[in-house]
Amino acid sequence: MTRLTVSVVSIVCAAMTAAGSCGPKAAAPRRDPVSGLEFVFLPPGRFLMGSPDGEAGRGTDESQHEVVLSRGFWIARTEVTRAQWQRVMGPGERHPEKPNPFRTGDPRQPIVAVSYREVEDYLRRLEARAPGQHFRLPTEAEWEYACRAGTPTPFNTGARLEEAQANCEARSPGAGDALSRGQRGPVPVGSYPPNAWGLYDCHGNVWEWTSDWYGPYPAGRTIDPCGPARGTRKVIRGGSWAFGAARARSACRRHHDPRDWGYSIGLRVVWVPGR
Repeated sequence: MTRLTVSVVSIVCAAMTAAGSCGPKAAAPRRDPVSGLEFVFLPPGRFLMGSPDGEAGRGTDESQHEVVLSRGFWIARTEVTRAQWQRVMGPGERHPEKPNPFRTGDPRQPIVAVSYREVEDYLRRLEARAPGQHFRLPTEAEWEYACRAGTPTPFNTGARLEEAQANCEARSPGAGDALSRGQRGPVPVGSYPPNAWGLYDCHGNVWEWTSDWYGPYPAGRTIDPCGPARGTRKVIRGGSWAFGAARARSACRRHHDPRDWGYSIGLRVVWVPGR
């Protein structure tokens, strides 16, 4: 029997319809009792990954192509918070040589200053405390599918990202920037409205590690892509409080050495239920 308990929040069925899959009974979100993470089930579906020619802020590595995700998956409603990280990893400073300025304050803020390698350690420890369960990062395709929630536009909010919709550095020049001061750091998860899947902060707040090595997209239609077999840099997605809205677009790709960490990089987790 799974150790995850069912919460009372329902999944938004309209987004499932947009993705081409919505049964008569949507699975209720589930909460992991160890970390406190709450997961939403996204159904199988297909979408156009990347951005069309002419999208403002478009990168040269965003060639648009059809992606089919043949299996549904459970993804966390929010980025991992400091409290959820510390339940597994403890309260110690990860980089005492350059302390994280956001290591104190509201425990609902997303954890930052964690490298891909440290995230791997977090996931291993989480699994050790939840026998039979598997936790991982989303693939790049899963991340974009989750962020878009059935939308083809630059943002899941439409063509622009407004001040009240995401925590981005609006003073930085870039496509779709709202004319506002922006925040000076991460804010508690869920401070802005969710997308149609019920997922928070897919745009802005903190960058999110994915499991994929960075590389060019394949040409043509792909099924369940998981990036190159090897590489030197891991993909991060979603933008952050320190970058303008152009970096928060659904299709925007950035990448880092897996040993790197930064004050605006965090994570979102995928749960694979045990049999």
